[in-house]
Amino acid sequence: MSGGLHPPLSVIASWPKPNHLNPELRGWLVPAVNIVLFSLALTVASLRLFARFFILRSAGIDDYLIALNLVPLLGLTIALSIAVKVYHFDRHIWDVPIDEATATRKILFAIEILYVISTGLTKLSVLTFYKRLSDGGISPTLIRVSQSFIAFVGFTTAFFTILPFLACTPFNAFFDQVDPRWFYTHLKPGLWKCFDELTHFYANGSISIFQDFVAVGLPLALFHGLQIPRRQKILLGAVFFVGFCVCIIGVLRLVAISHLYTTTYDLTWETQYVWIWTGTEANVAVICACLPCCRVYASRFLNYPVRSWNSNRTPDRTPRASVKAGWSANSSSAAANSTSRKQSVVAPLTAYNGTTSTDLYRPQGDSIDQIEDVEMGSLRTLRVPSPARTIESYEMHEWDSPGSQRDRHGFDRNRRLHLGP
Repeated sequence: MSGGLHPPLSVIASWPKPNHLNPELRGWLVPAVNIVLFSLALTVASLRLFARFFILRSAGIDDYLIALNLVPLLGLTIALSIAVKVYHFDRHIWDVPIDEATATRKILFAIEILYVISTGLTKLSVLTFYKRLSDGGISPTLIRVSQSFIAFVGFTTAFFTILPFLACTPFNAFFDQVDPRWFYTHLKPGLWKCFDELTHFYANGSISIFQDFVAVGLPLALFHGLQIPRRQKILLGAVFFVGFCVCIIGVLRLVAISHLYTTTYDLTWETQYVWIWTGTEANVAVICACLPCCRVYASRFLNYPVRSWNSNRTPDRTPRASVKAGWSANSSSAAANSTSRKQSVVAPLTAYNGTTSTDLYRPQGDSIDQIEDVEMGSLRTLRVPSPARTIESYEMHEWDSPGSQRDRHGFDRNRRLHLGP
């Protein structure tokens, strides 16, 4: 059975008599699903933005992209709802007043553009978030791949946003072609021309699905061999699961579009599942993009420490109280501990370059992260961001921390033991 935008006259003649007074109607499923999902996406996005801007004070371009995305996402939710309840996508096509046929195309035009913009901004936010986490912690090759894919997503988003405006010549043919009176009086070649709409949806949907899978799978390459606590692994696995669900939803949407254009001419009735998958994909994608940034609330309300995922070592689990107690010891104990730490670092460095020069401890030397890496037997240079880049800055951080009981005299003496005369 064929289908599409232009039913033959024989098919139109076989349709039932139009019923404009009491037609068979779809329910509120499409508006309800989209409103509920948008409310959930707005809540999660608001929690993310509040955490980044006011709690952590570390907002980046990925957060601004999500904030900007809320505008087309809201527009998409409104458009999908009024498409069903105002523009007659809740009834059979023969029950739609023929004078209002072109209006159905106008809302379809708006939905397609808003969908492309919203999903594109979400992917760009996710990819820039990955790049932000991975800066300094992965190979330059993977960084270039990540940057290239960001450019690819940006280009395809702009391309498929502009393409509907170029779909038909003249432009009004995009809307008028669904009116049988206009269509069958403009069959003469050269009066108007439109590209194949189904091909457009295939191209857009296939590229979008490919980008979804790459966006979900890219962290597996960026953070291969990551060592994090079990609870963070569970959280990260849940985020990946939601991300793969978005990919599957994109596939289901493309299947529904293919069914719509190839098996039926009753487009207004059968479009329900396309609308559901369209709104679900856009909203769930935002939820998935915001979940990793909301883990700060686990630290605030569940007493669960927030740790960075861009580290390649298992975080130190030493209780904070014991660390403070260690710093409050007398000066002789501090000096003994300093000498012990110095000897533990000298041994691997001596084996590496054949010298015991204390210059290796000076502020311009290796960072704590690099020294620990040498102790593990690896010679690669780590560029993982750290609030303490040298031994001296690490001690200054501990000495200046609130609640520290360490006196200045003991600190100066310990510092000399570390750095030499």
